[in-house]
Amino acid sequence: MFAPCVAILIIRSGRATNHFVAVNQFPVTIGRSANSQLRLEDPGIWDMHAKLTLLPGKGILLQPLSDGTVTLHDQPVTTATVLRNGDIFHLSTIQCQFQLGPSAPGKLMWREWLFWLLLGAAIIGQIYLIGSLW
Repeated sequence: MFAPCVAILIIRSGRATNHFVAVNQFPVTIGRSANSQLRLEDPGIWDMHAKLTLLPGKGILLQPLSDGTVTLHDQPVTTATVLRNGDIFHLSTIQCQFQLGPSAPGKLMWREWLFWLLLGAAIIGQIYLIGSLW
């Protein structure tokens, strides 16, 4: 469905209902301003409403940037708060869902070759041992 990305925001209500946003670069500002990386033009959304920030070792933070309403699980967010996979948050009346992005498999080719080489050596060793018993 998505190429590897860090996170996915799903807009669950408002004008952009069912809009999926793949997030690869941080910070991401959300608001109605032309300078916002994610523009929402619904009533109640401020120019710079909120920001998502990647904090290595901690996670992705949701931070209000204005006096506009920001809630996480129906609780007001007043300072930067860590988002968890599947969290639902509201920006004014807009419901958003945060999801971690799909992970890309690492480059395992050399490990796969090493595995098969060692497995082949073990099989040949077993055949040699069995042959020497006869």
